[in-house]
Amino acid sequence: MEIKIAKETGYCYGVRDAVDLAMDESEKGLGKRVYTFGPVIHNPDTIEMLESQFNVHAVESIGEIERPGATVVIRTHGTTPE
Repeated sequence: MEIKIAKETGYCYGVRDAVDLAMDESEKGLGKRVYTFGPVIHNPDTIEMLESQFNVHAVESIGEIERPGATVVIRTHGTTPE
């Protein structure tokens, strides 16, 4: 068997943009919690990094958001209008 490694590896553009946006919003908020509506990526290591280093936390419903006016990033896969 031959194994070939792609020239480009890493996140797709949409995921990279969503992760960068979540980190940027966290840095702008100076430590304030940022929420993502659903996990921004299906990668447990990245989710853990976002939580521990950037105070970015995934929620599954609006009711889980602790503060009015909080920053919420819609995940790469989007969500319904509701």
